[in-house]
Parts: sequence; C-alpha cells; structure tokens
Amino acid sequence: MGLKGSVRNHSSHMLWIVETNTKIPKFNAVAHLLPPGYKSPEHIDADGIKRFDGKVFAGHKTWWKIPTGATADVLDVGGELWLIVPYKMKVGEKEFGEIYFDYDEGWGQKMHYVSAIKKGRNNAVSHYFVVGMGWLSRSKAIALTKNGLIDNSFVVNPKRGKTYLRSYPGRKNFGDLVVET
Repeated sequence: MGLKGSVRNHSSHMLWIVETNTKIPKFNAVAHLLPPGYKSPEHIDADGIKRFDGKVFAGHKTWWKIPTGATADVLDVGGELWLIVPYKMKVGEKEFGEIYFDYDEGWGQKMHYVSAIKKGRNNAVSHYFVVGMGWLSRSKAIALTKNGLIDNSFVVNPKRGKTYLRSYPGRKNFGDLVVET
C-alpha cells in the first residue's frame, strides 16, 4: 500500500485537495473539497492543497505540493491560514495536469477534537472529552493522539514531569476547556 500524504483542515476555510491516483477519463487528477473540521480519507494520497476561494495561502496563490507520507495541518492563526508540514513546494496550476474538480461537499472524514477536560489531584488533567469518542483517560487520549486519532492535539514529552497533550497554535488552549466535576 505504501505511505500516503494527508491533510487535516483545522481552519475555518474550505480547501481543495488534489490526488493523482484516482483518475477520471480525460483528467490526470481529481480535486476534492475539504470542509473545516475534516481530514482527507485514509485511503487517499493527498498530493496538493490550495484554498477554495482562490486567495493567497501561506504566501502562495496556487497549489502547495505535499510529500508522500506527510501530514499537512491547516490552521487559522492571527487572521491568516498557516500550512504546517515538514516540507512543501510551491507549484503552478499545471503541476498535476488536467484536474477534475469535484464539488461534492461530502468528501473527507470528520476529525476528533478535544472539547473539554477534567482536572484531578494536583490540578493535573485527568480526562479529555473527545467529540465522537466521549470522556477518555489521560493515558488513552495520549495513546490515541500518538496514533493520529485525535486531531487537535499533539503529545509533549517534557524532560521533567508527565507527558501531556497540547493544542495546536491558533486553537483554544486545553486549560480554557476545564469543566467542573
């Protein structure tokens, strides 16, 4: 099967995601609409990304090519869209050949987000509420995040202290999501 590129849309904007492995007669690639709060399906190899509205995105107006095996995260930060991926390349409109633009808004998979936390002893986070999964223990939430199943967090392994989850830049800090127990 091999490695696949993927995109997670944490932003409030609709995006185009292009793939070159699925072809329609007379076209070299297919571009799909990826709504806010969705990620590209696991079976798709996302090759490129650009804004649906045609505006500049991370300093570039046409396609960003993303490498095979990389996960690209799109975020709203300070009124701009950021593209966070280990490597990306600016390419023109003709990079992927003739593209069929699929306007079906039902494409992609809904992402799972931390939307609340509970604190236990010593004011440490004990549980995370993940939309679509419910309340999870700290260790379970960390394990799922490591496996890419919780989309608005990443794992922090400090030199001292316990491993914890943190939200991406431009998203609500988990400390602001505390619910009383």
